[in-house]
Amino acid sequence: MDNCIDGITEVGAWFSATNPFYANALPLILNPQFENNVPLIIDSGWKEVSGSFVAAGGEQYIIIGSFRPDSQLTFTPAPAPNSWFDVYYFVDDVSVIRDSTVGVTEMDEHSFNFHLFPNPVVDYVNVTIVDGLWTNGEIEITNVTGRKVFQTSIIEAESKINLSDLSSGMYFLSVKMKEKFFTRKFVKR
Repeated sequence: MDNCIDGITEVGAWFSATNPFYANALPLILNPQFENNVPLIIDSGWKEVSGSFVAAGGEQYIIIGSFRPDSQLTFTPAPAPNSWFDVYYFVDDVSVIRDSTVGVTEMDEHSFNFHLFPNPVVDYVNVTIVDGLWTNGEIEITNVTGRKVFQTSIIEAESKINLSDLSSGMYFLSVKMKEKFFTRKFVKR
């Protein structure tokens, strides 16, 4: 987004089973399966944009961009100095992964809460149990095939787990407390 006078919010991803070939430079007015909902203003570094959707089946192609006419975009001024009236972004490190959390119990408003960060994980993952009911529990990490790759007892409300020996990929971290079992997915780089 270097030198743009504005940033936009509505950047998304459109997935298709057919080749999305267009022979002109007109805007692509499509219905993206995912659309960002926060302003993308970056004066340095990179900003992660992520989302999820239910695939129809057969998707092979992806277009990343804005799929609305200018009249429907949310423009946010970027830090000065800027001279470009068009908005553009550099895109890097795109990944599409299958979410295989079928059968995993999701948290609800009456359950304990925990945070897992950072995500993606490089060497360490931090697990913080917010409600303070952390005694007599355990943390378990499984890979996408369900094989247990790590397990430990919960001895504090905050745990820092070394995952530097873990291969890159998607994993599931579960916190088990008494009869409750809650899982969050994460990516190891």
